[in-house]
Amino acid sequence: MKRAFLLIALAAGVFGGVAHSAPADRFTVRGTVIHVFDGDTVEVRLDTGVTERVRLIGINAPERGACYADRARAAARSLAKDRRAVLRGDATQDTRDRYGRLLAYVWLADGRDLGYRLIAGGFGKVYVYRVPFERLSAYREAERQGKRLRDSLWNRCER
Repeated sequence: MKRAFLLIALAAGVFGGVAHSAPADRFTVRGTVIHVFDGDTVEVRLDTGVTERVRLIGINAPERGACYADRARAAARSLAKDRRAVLRGDATQDTRDRYGRLLAYVWLADGRDLGYRLIAGGFGKVYVYRVPFERLSAYREAERQGKRLRDSLWNRCER
């Protein structure tokens, strides 16, 4: 009986702000960015009160300890920390990754896409996991911009 209840609760998304399903889903939720882990992962307190760890779709930023990681994290913090955001799922991508993080685009209150801004600023690279995502062409253009910047991961770390 307990097991059946747990399975039903998980399917209904009781334990998170957005259902824990793996299939692709298009969703929109709102909240505030409360923590920046690195250049591609943030924590958002949704308006429902639930806190979600969010992996930005389409970007891969340097991991902690790697070249440019501190700059990528600082840039993400500067753009998003303590700011309102709209999280949007992408129908071409899973709802969550294998670590349980919500996969979403993070749109800031000023209308800017956080992942796009980080890539255009040279703080991350375009990242395609399994299948292309909806904003791939825009992100590739952002990457071309980022590569032209003298002070970017492309020109500081890729030697």
